[in-house]
Amino acid sequence: MIDVKETKEICCPADVENRLYHAFEVVRYLPQVKPQGYFNIFLRMKPEIINPEDVKPVICGRDFDLAMEVCDIWWPLILNLSDPDLLELIKYRCGAPIVKNRRVTYAWSRVRPWRAVAKEFKCHRNTAKNKFNYVVDFILKRIKK
Repeated sequence: MIDVKETKEICCPADVENRLYHAFEVVRYLPQVKPQGYFNIFLRMKPEIINPEDVKPVICGRDFDLAMEVCDIWWPLILNLSDPDLLELIKYRCGAPIVKNRRVTYAWSRVRPWRAVAKEFKCHRNTAKNKFNYVVDFILKRIKK
C-alpha cells in the first residue's frame, strides 16, 4: 500500500505521482453525475431495481478529502498547461476513461503501463514518461509556492 501524503507534506515528484494515482482511484468509485432536470409525476416509469452486487462502495473520510483536494487545487494548474495532450496523457496513464469522437473508447482501469501509453499517444515510452514527469514537476513547483 502506498502512503499518500497531504499537500503540505509533499516534498518530491513521487509524492505528487502517488497523489494523482490515488485521486483517480477514489474518483473511480464515486457515483455517476446525474443530469439535472425536472421530475414529472405523470410519467409512468418502473422503479429501477438495484442489485446489491452492482452498488459500488461509497468513498468517504480521508481518501475522499485527498481526492477532492487534487480535483479542486491541482486540476486548475494542469488545465493551465499549454498542451492539451498532456491532460489526456495524465488521464490515460492514471486509468481514467478517455472520450474520442464523443464515444468512450477506454473505460476505467488501473494505472496503465508505459508501453500502452506510448502506443496510444504514438511516441516512445521515454517520451511519454518525460511528458508525465514534466506535469508532475510542474505541479510540485506550483504547490510549493
